[in-house]
Amino acid sequence: DRLQAEEALTSCLAGDADIRQLERLIGDGVAAAANQELLQKAWTVHRYKVAERDLRRALRVGRLAAVEEALKEAEVVRLPPEEIAAAKAKYGELQLNEAIQTRSPEQIAAVLRKIEGLGCAADAVARAVKVQEMCFLEIQLAKELPLVELRKAVEAAGALEGFPTEALAAARDKLAVLEKEEQGKQAVKAAEKELRKACEGEDPAALRAALENAKTRGVAADQLELAARRLQHVEAVVAVRQAEASGDMAALQRTIKAALDLGVKPEKIRGPQQALDKLEEAAEAARVAALPPMYSGTLVFRVLEGVALPGRDRSGNYFERQRAAPTVSPYVTVTAVGGDGKGEVRKCEPKESTCDPKWDATLEVPIRTKEQPFLKLEVLSGKKNKLTGKDAKRLGKCRVPFPHQTGVLRHHIPLEEAECGSIHVEVSFTPTREDFEWPLPLDVAKVGPNPDLVPPSLWTGVLTVKAVCAKGLVATDKGKTPSSDPYALVLVDLKGTRLTEWKSKVIKKTLDPEWKEQTTLEIDSATGPPTLVCEVWNKNWSSADDFIGEAPVPFPHSGGFHKYDSWLASNPGKNGTTAALGSVVVEVQWEPCAPGFAAWPAAPPPRPLPQLTGTLVVTMVSAKGLRAADRKLIGQASSDPYAKVTAKVGPYAQLQKTKVVKKNLAPQWNEEFRFQFREPEYPQIQVEVMDHDLAGEHDFLGRFDIPFPHTQGTLDWEFYLEGEQATGSVLVKVRWEPHAEVEKSFQWAPDPGTPRIPMWTGDLILKAIGGAGLRAADTNMFGKGSSDPYLKVTLTTNNETLKWKSKTIKKTLAPTWNEQHTFSISSASVPALLVEVYDQDLKADDFLGESVVAMPDKEGELPHKLVLVTNKKKNKHDAQGTASISLQWVPKKPHRFVWGSK
Repeated sequence: DRLQAEEALTSCLAGDADIRQLERLIGDGVAAAANQELLQKAWTVHRYKVAERDLRRALRVGRLAAVEEALKEAEVVRLPPEEIAAAKAKYGELQLNEAIQTRSPEQIAAVLRKIEGLGCAADAVARAVKVQEMCFLEIQLAKELPLVELRKAVEAAGALEGFPTEALAAARDKLAVLEKEEQGKQAVKAAEKELRKACEGEDPAALRAALENAKTRGVAADQLELAARRLQHVEAVVAVRQAEASGDMAALQRTIKAALDLGVKPEKIRGPQQALDKLEEAAEAARVAALPPMYSGTLVFRVLEGVALPGRDRSGNYFERQRAAPTVSPYVTVTAVGGDGKGEVRKCEPKESTCDPKWDATLEVPIRTKEQPFLKLEVLSGKKNKLTGKDAKRLGKCRVPFPHQTGVLRHHIPLEEAECGSIHVEVSFTPTREDFEWPLPLDVAKVGPNPDLVPPSLWTGVLTVKAVCAKGLVATDKGKTPSSDPYALVLVDLKGTRLTEWKSKVIKKTLDPEWKEQTTLEIDSATGPPTLVCEVWNKNWSSADDFIGEAPVPFPHSGGFHKYDSWLASNPGKNGTTAALGSVVVEVQWEPCAPGFAAWPAAPPPRPLPQLTGTLVVTMVSAKGLRAADRKLIGQASSDPYAKVTAKVGPYAQLQKTKVVKKNLAPQWNEEFRFQFREPEYPQIQVEVMDHDLAGEHDFLGRFDIPFPHTQGTLDWEFYLEGEQATGSVLVKVRWEPHAEVEKSFQWAPDPGTPRIPMWTGDLILKAIGGAGLRAADTNMFGKGSSDPYLKVTLTTNNETLKWKSKTIKKTLAPTWNEQHTFSISSASVPALLVEVYDQDLKADDFLGESVVAMPDKEGELPHKLVLVTNKKKNKHDAQGTASISLQWVPKKPHRFVWGSK
């Protein structure tokens, strides 16, 4: 069996045995335990034939995985190289076909790289390359490509045979749109380039044309704005250069200013600016050359008077020498000496036989010099003797300071080279040039006492009294605007004997006059200092003057001026029961003639002010509900009310009146009155309201007393008028302002409370009647709605808030309450009444609506049907329905209550 099996295998291997026969013979050999080498050779041949069969079958089917496995086995069994090469070429073509089916150029390219060198058919490779290029172009054309790349892709697709027509047409349309956009961009770029080039230049016409072209091409707005600004700059620079060429300084100034305002850099117009500077320098030089010298103009001297000029008999005592007959006839010459030592001379007319001449002469001296002139004044007497050639006698000379400011300057200058005397002179200068620079002020020597051969008595000298001002005086002239025409009267007495007196000027229509006027009084006393009293009077032009008040003035206790601010006091012998108001300010200086004077009196002790020193401010605001005192046959009755405010302390009283308001029972005055007090006791303040009548006595409308305010700040009070047939009330404001010296020590008392019964004092009777058409806040399971309504009332006054709630009516939209409640209130302002309707729930009650109700404006019970309104803060639902109530106001004092007050 073994031999037969080996013989059969040998003959089969020698011939062309098929695979199945070989498999059977190998099985028989294995069973018969044939030669192993022969069996191994048979297995090798069998594997070779199987590999060859599988390769051909895989290539025929076209499965890449099977082909790949068969190729690996063929290489292992070492099939003929030609057969393997042919199989590999076929395998590459299969891969190309599969890659073409994916339409992915990347996969096709990868396969082409992979099969390179396998010997695939050229037509298959060419077809794959064409399909790869076509797929790539399709993908490229579907993307958003730049214009150049899109143009290349379209050209390539057009040249490629078999490319889809629709895709190619869409790509060409897209290319046309991009080319049109590119043309627009190129036009914009060209316009921008042209605009930049024009901006770099200095030609306004070219820049304007480029700017217009850029606007039409759609250049960006920021570039257009920069170009427009550059055009303004270029035009401004061109205008500056044209103005420079014309030589017009005004035009050059205007164009340079306009260019700088536009923001042109200064270096762009440096040349024109330098030219302008030269033109301005030349113009300024010409203007200065045409101007007169600096000190050109007119000096005006007003020679007022001379005081104690030489020319009296020097024998006798002090006042005898002053009263000695003069022996001179003085006159004055003034000279403005320039830098050349020359100047025009002006003189006034002489005054015969006087040492205290009153010239009051005006002398005008024209000057024209570069330097400040020297102003010389000489006092002469007599005339120049033509026969002997002797000049007039010179009594003295002085230098007058050149004016250092505008206006008239007054000087009291002592004479030089004279034993005594001084000159009162006023000087002013009117310069010709507007740029005149005023010189520094020059000090003037102080006028001292004249030296005497015989020393004066101890209390002989000059008393200078200056009435400065007064404050807060009483108004003695009544009228629409009460006022006074005050003047000051200074009295100098010595032991009851009137030595002298002096009166200031009159200041018209003021209660705070400022006199600022002084006088010098010559005092000759050997027994002691005089007594000074300053009285303030009101000037009456058709009757005797009215006395306002007086104040003692202490005699100076040392050298120099002493200022005294004294309160005016009354004098029953001069002003009766009229109270003196205000204070007066006086300055006093004593210049003794006695050498080594040392008898100064002691300084006056400070006078403490009474505790009640200050100002009471009463403001009459308004009144309402006044009685109609003027009856008419036709029309309504009315009144012409005004108020009189009287402040009385002891026998003295102060009275002030408001304006008259025509035909009004609720006048608005809004007038403030100020009463000054300097008393140890509180004043009595009474207000009377009167009806003004043109004929006969004025009608009385009512009165009330104002208590003195004991608390700081302004107190708002409303007083009911009292008296026969008095009705209505008056609103006033009262404030106490203590004097600064007693403010810290003033004892403020606790607030005594409001001294009146408020207008709204009484009972408000409210009756809750019912409601109708209310909103359904509760809904049952069958969809029907209802509410459990109740009424809530809130009454707000200026000092409290009162609330009341009615009973709840279950399951109804038209409740009937029929409840009544009384509010007892006391309010200075009109109370506010708010009516609300709620639906009662176990949790929070639902708001159904509200309404604001005004207080009753007439007597009796007044019904109200209130339309409920929505309040989104309380409930988002809209309110609906009405609530009916009635109100009745019962005032505590019906005869004083004013119905209709709001």
